[in-house]
Amino acid sequence: FGKRKRFSAEGASPRGARMERFRADALAIGCLVGFKHFSTSTRGREELLVTVRHGDDATEDGGAPEGGHRGGSDEEGTSLGDDDSTTFLVSPPIVWRLRSSPNAEDVALELDAARDGGDVRAHAIVRELVNVCVFPNPANALELDAMAPSAGEVTEDERRRRCLAAAATAAYLRDISFDARARGETAFATMVEADARAMVAAHVKSIPEDVLARFR
Repeated sequence: FGKRKRFSAEGASPRGARMERFRADALAIGCLVGFKHFSTSTRGREELLVTVRHGDDATEDGGAPEGGHRGGSDEEGTSLGDDDSTTFLVSPPIVWRLRSSPNAEDVALELDAARDGGDVRAHAIVRELVNVCVFPNPANALELDAMAPSAGEVTEDERRRRCLAAAATAAYLRDISFDARARGETAFATMVEADARAMVAAHVKSIPEDVLARFR
């Protein structure tokens, strides 16, 4: 993706502390799966890749806002995203909309949630990206996908994986709901809490038999 300026959290500066919180938040959401409108992954300590799935009425370019351009992506001829999704590279205070074809350019976006000087939270940036790509805007940009029932037997290893994944998602959503209530976003917090409770139930349901046996 070329060279970008990196932001250091060294020292006790307010900006450094904000970026350190962003790194921790990006790592947390970057390890989670199962969201309806997007998927995430991390690049190093300071960058988050977000792929947003378009809504039925999205524009051809995903509805993402325009901004400054730069040439090239990670490799000549490489493209990210497709007609059904748009991929972004989040590296506050800039968010890059990555090119969707070899001849296109990456686009630098200035999002409210990523502005330098504010409290930069990865989940807030993801919410804003979903809302610029998906129309009509979902009431809960962090909504979870409905879990499809498994066919046949589930192995113990798979149960352990699901158990840990559900617990991590529940804990992250709980933190987001607390943050949302503190900001006065009561309706959003209520929806997130409902998904968090569903993840707690999924966690309990997936606890491996050998673990349950210890408490019987």
